[in-house]
Amino acid sequence: MEGYAKLALHVVGLAFVIAQEAKLYEFDDPSQSTFFVQGYSITQLFVFGAIMAIRRAVDNAAEYGEQPLVYTVHKTKIATTFAKYDKQEADSMLSTSRIIFVVVTVASFQFKLISMFSLFVFGFLRTVSMVTNPLFRIYCLGAADMGDLERPWGPDETLWKEDSDAAKAGLEDTAPQDSKKADSKKAGKKTTKKNE
Repeated sequence: MEGYAKLALHVVGLAFVIAQEAKLYEFDDPSQSTFFVQGYSITQLFVFGAIMAIRRAVDNAAEYGEQPLVYTVHKTKIATTFAKYDKQEADSMLSTSRIIFVVVTVASFQFKLISMFSLFVFGFLRTVSMVTNPLFRIYCLGAADMGDLERPWGPDETLWKEDSDAAKAGLEDTAPQDSKKADSKKAGKKTTKKNE
């Protein structure tokens, strides 16, 4: 329940920060700027609300549960479960979204480094990024975790498959030994036959 409370607090704080910053901002054209601020607020509420829905769906995903997941990161083998991996990804998504929101909001309203239109475009791009996120597609849109949605999703993460690289390496190492044993047996049989 603590995770849900934190996410709810983020959403409430997000709405308060935008409203407070917009109130202090001196708009050149209030009619257009209000539209951009509203659009930005809606996109950010959608992003954080989607994260809340994903976290709740991850906890209630009985089809995954403790299903094991083994993958490698920079040649380091990591063993975990689907549920833990998805929670880790959701927490990372929350932290990243929170940092980006604070930086962009302060840069726009406090220092006016970003125009209102750019702020609206940024909110739209954040929405597109959320909709195309694997967690959102699996838990909110009901997509199957196959193909490009198969875990792991990190650029440096590779699924560990014992029946591929490791097994082939083992077979290559043992194959010459087996052939040598077979050759020695054949040679032994030939020498016994000659002696007879």
